[in-house]
Amino acid sequence: MEEEIISKKVKLIIIDSVASVVRKEFDTKLQGNLAERSNFLARGASVLKYLAEEFSIPVSSSSFLKFLPYSIK
Repeated sequence: MEEEIISKKVKLIIIDSVASVVRKEFDTKLQGNLAERSNFLARGASVLKYLAEEFSIPVSSSSFLKFLPYSIK
């Protein structure tokens, strides 16, 4: 991944809706899956932190939330 960041002169990393994808892969009703999911997300966050610090580039992560505080009529 580092080689691509250098060769493509990446200036910004944006991660969108990673939690949604991970949530579908880990059934938290099964014992141990919640911890496994948390560890998976933590490892991913660690990699993103490393890339941000090593290459001095901003990293943004978002999670789309579907929330309507009031009804639209």
